[in-house]
Amino acid sequence: MGIKLQGAVEYLMTYSWALLIIAVVIAVILYLGLFNPSAFVGSECVVPADFNCIQAFLYPNGIVYLNLGQATPSSIQITTIGCSSTKNYSHMNIVSPPITLQIGNNATFNMQCYVNNVPFNGPVGTLYTGYIVMNYTDLQSGFPKTLVANLVQKVV
Repeated sequence: MGIKLQGAVEYLMTYSWALLIIAVVIAVILYLGLFNPSAFVGSECVVPADFNCIQAFLYPNGIVYLNLGQATPSSIQITTIGCSSTKNYSHMNIVSPPITLQIGNNATFNMQCYVNNVPFNGPVGTLYTGYIVMNYTDLQSGFPKTLVANLVQKVV
């Protein structure tokens, strides 16, 4: 009986140590945030072919810094621009006076981003997914146009 009991105790001790090691490894993985999908998502700003998102930063107060270049066939005049989690036109900032961009030039904008009609506010590392919507006029044709850019940014 003593040998069987000793074998049972050794069996329990071996598996107890294995379970303890597994628990420690899982705790370390969770602490490092390896199960957090936003840890692996990079920031991006995707614009149509005639434009270039040179730089974009999102700050904790929800203000996005955006440097936007243009390479359309003619000069443009930017009239409104906004940032929202939906393709929403209710949070457009009127650009006064309108900014005229010649071919190959760029402009910098600072604007508030919104989530469900509420100004975005998030700690550093928070992921924001939304759109930049810009209304502009093609100065050669005189036609108004709209640019919709996808914005995925981590708060810096």
